[in-house]
Amino acid sequence: MTSSVITLSPGAEEQAFAAAVDHLGEEGFLPALLRWAQVALGASDGALIRHGGRDAELAAAASVQGRTAQEVGEWYMRGAWYLQEPNLALARAAPATLQMSLLTQDELPDPRWREQYARTRLAERLSLLVPLPDAGVPGWVFFNAYRPQGCTLPLEAACAALRRRGTTLAAVVRRHLALRPASPFEGLSVRERQVVDAILAGASAKESARALGLSPTSIATYRQRAFDKLGIQRQVQLFQLARR
Repeated sequence: MTSSVITLSPGAEEQAFAAAVDHLGEEGFLPALLRWAQVALGASDGALIRHGGRDAELAAAASVQGRTAQEVGEWYMRGAWYLQEPNLALARAAPATLQMSLLTQDELPDPRWREQYARTRLAERLSLLVPLPDAGVPGWVFFNAYRPQGCTLPLEAACAALRRRGTTLAAVVRRHLALRPASPFEGLSVRERQVVDAILAGASAKESARALGLSPTSIATYRQRAFDKLGIQRQVQLFQLARR
């Protein structure tokens, strides 16, 4: 992966951020925001991940090219890596506070996670931890900007840009989520959602069982419970729900 930094005319960062705001509530919001993150943070990939403490949802993912962010996000969800998420510990320690964090590949809490970064040639992750107050129940959305190996934009400059833009970015992200329709999967348990995510990622029952550390019988049980809650009977209906 080559450096994600692009050279634009003065004011390019402001223009890119304004373009992202123009896509609030739309599918194109995160790809547009990633274009700003290219300029300001040197990012090649981005993701919005909603955390509720014991559960999480990959709200959106985007890459400069290909599907790297989507694939890494799906791997993250299937393996329930969000339960080991360092950002989650930070958010819980100050649940109502907007925070920024930096995590390098070497600081990831599991060697398999580090291998995933190495495979996709990601070097570090800059995150904005945005509180989502909802009737007093703690919840957050993490905006993650992933910088590739060999990025030529200095890390200090990227951190300064995110810190400078943080409050405005948090407000924009909250507004975007408020405009998006509620996910049909919000009522599922953690395990039910993991099984559904594995199905949507194209994994077989055996592959899902191996990835989640469950038996094929348990996979079938969680699948049926999820389908019952979603009011569907067939896998094709699940994909239709996901597209909506």
